[in-house]
Amino acid sequence: MNKKTVAVQPGANHRWVAGADRGSANQGRSSQPNFLTIKDQRVTRFEFNRENYNYILDQLSSALESKKFSSFSHSTAAALLYHCGRSKCTRFPEGLIPLVVRSISFSNDDNGAKSIGNAVYGLQNLDGFHETTRTLVAALAAKVRESGATLDAQAIGNAVYGLQNLDGAHTSTHALVAALAAKVAASRDVLSAQEIGNAVYGLKNLDGAEPSTHALVAALAEKVGTSGDTLSAQAIGNAVYGLKNLDGAHTSTHALVAALAVKVAASRAELDTQAIGNAVYGLQNLDGSEPSTRILVVALAVKVRDSGATLDAQAIGNAVYGLQNLDGSHRSTHALVAALAVKVRDSGAELDAQAIGNAVYGLQNLAGSHETTHALVAALSSRITGKETCSWGDISNRIVHVSTGNVDKSVAHAELLACEDKNPTLFREPLGVESLIETGRLYHQWGVETESDRPCLVTLDLHHHVPGSIAPYLDFVLNHDDCFLSGYDRYALVVGKGLHSQHYESELKHAVVSYFQSSEWTVQIDTRNSGVVLVSRVAA
Repeated sequence: MNKKTVAVQPGANHRWVAGADRGSANQGRSSQPNFLTIKDQRVTRFEFNRENYNYILDQLSSALESKKFSSFSHSTAAALLYHCGRSKCTRFPEGLIPLVVRSISFSNDDNGAKSIGNAVYGLQNLDGFHETTRTLVAALAAKVRESGATLDAQAIGNAVYGLQNLDGAHTSTHALVAALAAKVAASRDVLSAQEIGNAVYGLKNLDGAEPSTHALVAALAEKVGTSGDTLSAQAIGNAVYGLKNLDGAHTSTHALVAALAVKVAASRAELDTQAIGNAVYGLQNLDGSEPSTRILVVALAVKVRDSGATLDAQAIGNAVYGLQNLDGSHRSTHALVAALAVKVRDSGAELDAQAIGNAVYGLQNLAGSHETTHALVAALSSRITGKETCSWGDISNRIVHVSTGNVDKSVAHAELLACEDKNPTLFREPLGVESLIETGRLYHQWGVETESDRPCLVTLDLHHHVPGSIAPYLDFVLNHDDCFLSGYDRYALVVGKGLHSQHYESELKHAVVSYFQSSEWTVQIDTRNSGVVLVSRVAA
């Protein structure tokens, strides 16, 4: 028995062609491909390019209304969503959603993993607040949760990247994020630099306070920490930008930031204008007093200093806006501010109202009396008026108004223009950039005990790290932090007791003990608290 086949042709007069009649019906039109193939009421194939995707959706909707098909093949359903992402479509046809969801199947093999990655990737440009998108997301969440497929690195990168425009506060998004978090945690694949950049970028609009987000962030932190790939400039910009809405106070965020900090510091890539703007913008909600944040800030300060890129207005506004929650009294912040001051000063861009408003907002927690803050303010002023006109004291009260929303950000333009510089020598060379970066180091808020009956003890909280990333993190700290470089005698490393670990044993504790087992250090577990590892330098 011959199977009935219908093909949809492009052109002004669309024709439905049935199996054996296809050749005769296509006479004179052989140069036009069959974009859709429908077999036994099932869409089994479509030929895609970025220009014809909306056409395909229209034809599918038309064919559905004409009852030409009632389902998709598994691969076609996932491919249809994937190409939605590739084509930047913002609305998926409501009538097609039930069929796509019913037809898609995430099998327990490699094809299932690929389909999960492709399908969730396709969500990236959809309107996350539209009800049709939420319906699709909820359905996909159930499918991902039920699948036994193990995600490979590409599927992880694609799937998490696809979350970027969803409504982070909606339950459908929470369900999909929770399902993906479990899949990422279960995967043993190692992420490449591009997959790291894509995945962390996809977090950018999630609800940072939501437990499902915490779970996904923790899973990604371990993936970043165990990757041996070196981040490109684009991967650095994308990944750090993706941190912008995370909960800066949560341990999962600390772990991801720590893993990324090591990656940024190890990269030899030179950041371009967009990467600088994106990366520093992504710092905006991090905890400025957290050691992992300070390490990342130092790493970015070096990257900004060494970049030959010239910042445009958008990059300046974004970068300075990202400073808003950093610790203005800390030298890691001073180093980044100094590096940015030079970039802003040397830029030929004239700031528009939005860039000015963003920049002024970002200054709110900087140390008003510090020379790097003065330099940045003077540099921003020069980009507005063409000369150095405003000192910190002239605009500090305006920052309060802007940051509390009492005035429109665009008003900052007129306010800055109205300032008169009281100190024409405010902006001076060399701004201390080199010395700040070289000697500023990390300056953690160490708990330094100075009891006379024992040597100085410095405490470092490591409990939010993952075992796979602890070695490069400690390498970086021991080689860059003033406390370690100054030769303190003893260190208390908080690793946790392992109460939430398998067999109640802390894998992190074992990793830290192994790291310090050398002739240079003696290691012991604190008898008062088994969650603390005490390390001491061996006397020379």
